Amino acid sequence: VGRNPQAVKYVRERFRQIAMVSGIPTKQLFRDLVDQLVTYHNAFVAKVRKPEASGGMRYTTFDGRTLDPVAAYYPLCATTIRIDKDPSGRVRKYQQVVPGYAESQWPEFRPEDMIHVYKDRKVGLSTGTPYVIPVLDDIRALRAMEENVERLVYQHAVPLYQYIVGTEKFPAQPQEIDEIQEKIERMPVNGGIATPERHAIKVIGAEGEALDASHYLEYFLNRVRGGLHLSSVDWGEGDSSSRGTSITMSQDTRDAVEEYQDVVKTFVDAFMIDELLVEGGFHYDEYEPTNKVELFIPEIDIDARIKAENHAMTLYQGNLFT
Repeated sequence: VGRNPQAVKYVRERFRQIAMVSGIPTKQLFRDLVDQLVTYHNAFVAKVRKPEASGGMRYTTFDGRTLDPVAAYYPLCATTIRIDKDPSGRVRKYQQVVPGYAESQWPEFRPEDMIHVYKDRKVGLSTGTPYVIPVLDDIRALRAMEENVERLVYQHAVPLYQYIVGTEKFPAQPQEIDEIQEKIERMPVNGGIATPERHAIKVIGAEGEALDASHYLEYFLNRVRGGLHLSSVDWGEGDSSSRGTSITMSQDTRDAVEEYQDVVKTFVDAFMIDELLVEGGFHYDEYEPTNKVELFIPEIDIDARIKAENHAMTLYQGNLFT
């Protein structure tokens, strides 16, 4: 969106051209970017500069460098990127690790040819820190407990039966035990067996002494959910939650989503759209923002949007603004 329809039209046309050259639809480009950002809190998009395949023009940066126009954007896997910095912390180049090829064949990118989108980057680090990092140990513990519960269920799903023949006063004879053993082996799965007073059948299993792991599983699951900014409703466990309760419980998730959206908008505006505008001759500054074009993301919290619209209407009706 933007004030100048020609600038908006130009940016949309450039994104269409870039999609044709790269073979990646614009929507899919943003999906891949967001997928990498949410998973790793880092996303890398490489720029391919080629005047004959671009609708833009060469331009000169503020420090006197002449750059070719962007012809295509290619999202890269964040786990394959290495960053080289100078002693002052300035990025000198990016390198993509390609398994199966010698290090001398790994592609390298200049800083002006790479867009690094990051979230929650700590001071002094080169990359962002994903939400999952602090809860990795909790996830491992939860998974280990689930495996133990699986073994517990398997062990006690088919109980072990102990058939007792005879008593202390009237002990069993060897042939008597053999006859009972033969009867048990020939007994059908859903069959039963009648016993006299000297015989008893005992089930060897948990017998009420097994550990109840549900509370421990729930504790670690809540820790994982909290670390990932997800409620039980977002996790798919609605239980008996009402609509109002569900909305309240999901607020943290919506806040996290809006934070991701803000990060995407910030980097797309600064390192994609602004450069495309300069290549098209649409210059602007803070004093003349007519040519400014921005990425627009609709409000995802419909209730919040309705409240804001009603509040604006109330202010207008109260003559607080025209």
